[in-house]
Amino acid sequence: MNDNIQSDRDSRASWPNGGTDLPLPGRSILLESGDALPPAADMLDGPVQSAYDGIDRMADVAAPTVRQLAEGAAAAEVALRVKATQLRESSDQWVDSARAKVRGSPLVAIVAAVALGAMVGRLARSAR
Repeated sequence: MNDNIQSDRDSRASWPNGGTDLPLPGRSILLESGDALPPAADMLDGPVQSAYDGIDRMADVAAPTVRQLAEGAAAAEVALRVKATQLRESSDQWVDSARAKVRGSPLVAIVAAVALGAMVGRLARSAR
């Protein structure tokens, strides 16, 4: 057994009013069958019930707001998906257009690529 657990005999306390030694609260909060609730438990019933009622009221107030936030998030997701699809289609159109121009006049495309490369090289060299 565990040496740190005191026996029932060692868990008695002397009360300042000179009353009999009473056992300290047990290690378990479970009541024996047929035992009445201690007076402290009866005193806590009201505040505990008030706390439960307050939590229920806050949940009732928060529920519509949470629902609205969820609906707003769902609408934003749909809008973002639509925009992403539009951007993907737009970029596909640009790539197709550039491919058609290169195929139409490949020499102009090569000269344009060399000129663009020279400009980027100069900008990179002057940035150092």
